Amino acid sequence: MKPSLFKRHQLSKHPETENKPIEFFQRKLTAFQKESKRMSSFTNFNKNIVKASYLASLIIAKDGKPQTIGETLVLPAAKEIVRCVLGDKAAKEIEKVSLSNDTVKRRIDYMSSNIKNKLLLYLNDCNFFALQIGESPDIANMAQLMVFIRFDRNDEIIEEFLFLTFKLLSPSTSSKCFIANLERTS
Repeated sequence: MKPSLFKRHQLSKHPETENKPIEFFQRKLTAFQKESKRMSSFTNFNKNIVKASYLASLIIAKDGKPQTIGETLVLPAAKEIVRCVLGDKAAKEIEKVSLSNDTVKRRIDYMSSNIKNKLLLYLNDCNFFALQIGESPDIANMAQLMVFIRFDRNDEIIEEFLFLTFKLLSPSTSSKCFIANLERTS
């Protein structure tokens, strides 16, 4: 920053520091650097621990279990297994894996968004695709939308099965539900 602009900023935003000695600013700089080091130690994370959290969230999602099972069953069981096999030090490392309800939900949402984006990218690049949609409302007036997509990619036929649920506003057809869901998620 140019000295003239810096001086103007100091006078307009921090007038109380106008007549402070240089040592005051040096102390502030030292305190800021110490705080930055402290913050970086809190934000440091092990990539393997994050990967383990994603893998556990994927297993929970594939099995269709409630997201709370991560912190109530999976993590305590993993800690006890690791404690018996590898000891207390390894069990303390397992405790760092975050499997709280919110974390598992966030990871599942991120993975599903990533799958959707990849699928849309593949569909844009393919020559041909087939789409089959089936819709059925349940007792709670939630639409159960099943989408089966078959497309070509690198001279190979790929099949994907998607399952969507969302609240029905009015009675509608499968195609209306599919279009409404695309508009809602785009």
